[in-house]
Amino acid sequence: MKPTKYFIFVIAVLLNLGNLFGQGALSSADLRTINIENLSDKDIQAYYQKATDAGLSEDQLLDLAKSRGMSEGQITLLRQRISQIGLQSPKSSGAGKTEAMGTAEEQPATESSVRRFDQSLGLVPMEEKAYNKRIFGAELFASTSTTFEPNLRIATPLNYVLGPDDELIINVYGYSEKTYRDKVNAEGTIYIENVGPVLVSGLTFEQAEAKIRQKLSGTIYRAMATGGTKMQLRLGSIRSMRITIIGEAKKPGTYTVSSLTSLFNALYLCGGPTDFGSYRNIELIRNNVVIRKVDLYKFLTMGDRSDNLLLQEQDVIRIPYYDARMVIDGYVKRPGIYEIIPGENFDQVFAYAGRFSDSAYRKSITIYQIDESRKRIKDLNASEFTNYIPQMADSAIIGSVLMRYANRVKVKGAVMRPGDYELTESLDLLSLINKAGGVREDVFRGAGNIMRIGKDLGPENVSFNLTSVLEGKEKITLHREDEVIINSIFDLQDEYTVMIEGAVHNPGSFKWRKDFTVRDLILMAGGVTESATANQHMIVEVSRRVRNADVTGIDFKQSEIIRIEASKDLTNGESKLKLEPFDMVVVRPQPGYQQQRSIYIAGPVMYPGRYFLEKSGERISDIIRRSGGFQSMADSNSVFIRRANNTNDEEQRKMLISRFANISPDSLEKSPRLREEMLRNYTSLSVDLNKAMNYPGSNDDIIMENGDQVIINQSSSLIKVSGEVYFPTMIPFEPNTNLKYYVKRTGDYTNLARRNQAFVIYPDGKAAGVKKFLFFKQYPKITPRSEIFIPSKGERSGQKLSTGEWVAISSIFATLGTLIISVFR
Repeated sequence: MKPTKYFIFVIAVLLNLGNLFGQGALSSADLRTINIENLSDKDIQAYYQKATDAGLSEDQLLDLAKSRGMSEGQITLLRQRISQIGLQSPKSSGAGKTEAMGTAEEQPATESSVRRFDQSLGLVPMEEKAYNKRIFGAELFASTSTTFEPNLRIATPLNYVLGPDDELIINVYGYSEKTYRDKVNAEGTIYIENVGPVLVSGLTFEQAEAKIRQKLSGTIYRAMATGGTKMQLRLGSIRSMRITIIGEAKKPGTYTVSSLTSLFNALYLCGGPTDFGSYRNIELIRNNVVIRKVDLYKFLTMGDRSDNLLLQEQDVIRIPYYDARMVIDGYVKRPGIYEIIPGENFDQVFAYAGRFSDSAYRKSITIYQIDESRKRIKDLNASEFTNYIPQMADSAIIGSVLMRYANRVKVKGAVMRPGDYELTESLDLLSLINKAGGVREDVFRGAGNIMRIGKDLGPENVSFNLTSVLEGKEKITLHREDEVIINSIFDLQDEYTVMIEGAVHNPGSFKWRKDFTVRDLILMAGGVTESATANQHMIVEVSRRVRNADVTGIDFKQSEIIRIEASKDLTNGESKLKLEPFDMVVVRPQPGYQQQRSIYIAGPVMYPGRYFLEKSGERISDIIRRSGGFQSMADSNSVFIRRANNTNDEEQRKMLISRFANISPDSLEKSPRLREEMLRNYTSLSVDLNKAMNYPGSNDDIIMENGDQVIINQSSSLIKVSGEVYFPTMIPFEPNTNLKYYVKRTGDYTNLARRNQAFVIYPDGKAAGVKKFLFFKQYPKITPRSEIFIPSKGERSGQKLSTGEWVAISSIFATLGTLIISVFR
């Protein structure tokens, strides 16, 4: 075939045969080599008409062709041909209508318009419709797969019936070589040069091949009779035809399809049967005669394609209503709704559902029936499956096996192989113990128990003596679901432990063992620390339970205290004291042993950093002297000590502060200084350093403790204002001014400000609030480096405080010191 004619054939198929290539064929077609000059006006007009029906303009149509590979030169030529033929581009008019009047400004082709265009050519199935997934076979037509699209790459079927517009290619080879390409005309003939017309319409491909060979061998190719010349017939372009699908199809109507379309292809194009359509009685009507009744179940269950006939011109496919269906549900491999045909027994229908699943009850099933007036129920035994004929609206329910064992006994506890075992007629308790590998060494040879289900289905207990059973003196018969419990001696006693604490590396609780000594326990605890071995001997105390205390006395003995002296190497006899269960051992550190204590000093001093305390009563004045004194930028009036302490949980403290002090959590978040002061895990000690330095040893000269932090601030004249003011900022200190002056400098209070509870936090951690007497207010004094905070209004809690919360509040008072006293008067 010449290339130009081949391209004409391709474009003609795309334009006129519609669904010849199935879904998406046009969208994947390669138009890069199409020659517009070889297309007829009729072809271009048909192509253009399909585009206008889909709502595409001329520009959109050309853009679509360009996106599918058509060159710029061919697009220009196509535009000229459209103009020469006199085709007009659709124009938007009014509310979404189109009219063929000239060219207007067009929008790009949308995906939906392109899809409508492809649908108008029959290349894409219509939109998917919802389907009932329970109907067996419905999923076959649920998706837009290509399972049932006609295959054009197969050899021409010998039973293919020729008709007008089919193209036949006759290849003659051997002594003579010649190729003939002829289309079957409307009269059903082809014209062969030097042979004449040959009638082929209505003949199968095999019959037409024999007839053409006879004509050629009887005229110009007589060597065919001897085999010197041979002939091959094949199908070129194929014709389109029209079929009709009626009845309960999802998309009934008339379809223009390829002449190679089969019945299954057509069912796919129409979307298959509806929820009320039959899958087992589909009719193929040809020349007003039903020539085949199609049962799709044969294809769905066995892959039988014998009903997949090639369609012919004017064929009618009718999908009737189903006659009867039944539901198969429960423990089957494929629950669903199945169509039944007359004479079909339940066993045949049950096979469509895949029969029983693994855990199904197989002896019988339950059938729910509907007669003329009411429902009925039927128990169907497995032996009756082949004899029962299902009725319309039957429902078969397959149950599951009972989740219980018919012959199980259990054994647990002090046996070698506890677990489940088979109950046989000869199995007694001793046989079961032997099956389980016998008893363990730690077995309790006294009483054992059997948990049993009684005759009234209530729980029962059977006690036995294990020693008698093992010696064969007592024989106990077992029942189904018996649970034998054989105890271990360790199950019947406390877990014996001993505890050690004090000057050892790993204090804690350890498992007691027989002949366990103090030395053994110390070694298991990682040995003693240096604090216990400062001298040649160390003191160890053992607290032992008194098991027979005289509780009638007023001052009865609660525990026995054993005090021993052990050598550093634990070799003396006292360290070999044997421990008893629940003994508690304490290794005492030497009284003269002290670890170094340190404090930390920060701020503008000569030598800031960590300092170790030299003596137990070292004071703040001593530390300041050791640090070299203040730098020039230091503020000696702004010194305080942070001393660590144990505080309550931060969230609880926030809640208590909010409820008791009526300060909202937002206020705490907005003021880092306030949050730090109120939620800190240390105590702030205010220091009058001038008195401490001038009067060493006085009450103001505070004694330092391990972990103290001495904070010395830099000299500054800035006042920080935060909280509910319009412009929180820092303002230079002005002598003889009060709180109100600085608030005015920040734009005044906001609407959310709680004015009466404004307070000042001083550099040393002290605080003072606004005092009010009758109609007069007294504002606190402002000093350099103070912080003014304006709290936010919050909702007062009406809940009463619990006893625990009052205790927590007391702790807050103690840790916050002067700050809390001043703020919450």
